[in-house]
Amino acid sequence: MNEIAWQSHQLTTPDLDIAWHDAGSGPPLLFLHGGPGHDHQFMRALAAPLTQQFRCVLADQRGTGKSHLRPIDAHSLHVDRFLDDIDALRRHLGVDQVTLVGWSWGAALAMMYSLAYPGQVARLAMVSPGPIPYEMVAVYLANLLRPLAAEERHTVAMLLEESRAAFQTGNPVAYNDIYWRRMEVMFRIWFYDPLVAQQHLPSFLEAIDPYRAAQVEEHVIASLGQFQGWQNMAQLTMPALVLYGYQDFEPITQAYILREWMPQLQIQWLNECGHWPWLEQPEQFYPVLEAFLRGEE
Repeated sequence: MNEIAWQSHQLTTPDLDIAWHDAGSGPPLLFLHGGPGHDHQFMRALAAPLTQQFRCVLADQRGTGKSHLRPIDAHSLHVDRFLDDIDALRRHLGVDQVTLVGWSWGAALAMMYSLAYPGQVARLAMVSPGPIPYEMVAVYLANLLRPLAAEERHTVAMLLEESRAAFQTGNPVAYNDIYWRRMEVMFRIWFYDPLVAQQHLPSFLEAIDPYRAAQVEEHVIASLGQFQGWQNMAQLTMPALVLYGYQDFEPITQAYILREWMPQLQIQWLNECGHWPWLEQPEQFYPVLEAFLRGEE
């Protein structure tokens, strides 16, 4: 495929200039990246093949990438502000309803937006979503360490302690160095094939500011219990898809909990596949996602 010519834009809101990027033509798709605290860059590879059929829109969530935010605090990084930003982008794109494609944290965010604004979502695609029911957080944490040998777990525990100390003292240089060392041990667990993990680790590290991500994550996670949209579950009637790799460390069995909440939900599994299905199993991944986005249920 030829290099995608992404166009960069800014959308000014009362407290933020949202950096967003688009390519392709056709019905708009709004992609929500992972984190909290990452930016859109690593999602470009996911969206690129879809630009042949859709206008793919990728934004840096508030406090990340070029969506600069001052101050960084509990109010400016409350989850409700993220939902406001998504709706501002929807309105700016000039559509009454938007199709969302969320990955990891972005998939959970897409569902929360759908709950907060159920009339504004045309289709909801959740790729490798992180824990949504709260009790699944413990499952996620256990799965995260399961592939590691005892010595590696010990190393990770020590690095996490060093990370906390660097974060508490406000030392971004030390924090980022420790994060990169931790990823050298842990990044492979996000993939089925360790060789694929090794191939993509450098581009992942280039696309993340670990200290800024930790600042964002701290406030976002603290606000999740204040989200009020769960009462709107019965209004989630839009077509929906959840797609997981069988070897993802996320709590993949929550797909069936989600279908109890949303009987129309399609569930798709990919074998020999971890948390990044478009990188590990593109031949399986894209036909399923494209068919859903085109409405071919």
